[in-house]
Amino acid sequence: MKIILVRHGETEENLKGIIQGQLHGTLSDLGKEQARKVADRLREERIDFIFSSDLIRALDTAKEIAKFHDVP
Repeated sequence: MKIILVRHGETEENLKGIIQGQLHGTLSDLGKEQARKVADRLREERIDFIFSSDLIRALDTAKEIAKFHDVP
């Protein structure tokens, strides 16, 4: 079994120095690009499941990865 851990992309709040904790956060333009790049990097990996926090910044990153994989 292989586990791949991915952190969400940069958020607007990161840029402002705001500590987010359990706040959702919004991916910055750079964060969206980071999510696309990690998704492309993982395109050829066999991924059976994706687990994500329910925070928007994490979900948006996970959704980019999921575009290349037919997973729940």
